[in-house]
Amino acid sequence: STAALHGHPFMSIHAANKGAIVAFTKSLA
Repeated sequence: STAALHGHPFMSIHAANKGAIVAFTKSLA
């Protein structure tokens, strides 16, 4: 993510976690 390159590593981590949660919930559906 480009967010990490702009000094916002937390946002890129948050986006990655949200993406993982979405993928996980879709796999359960």
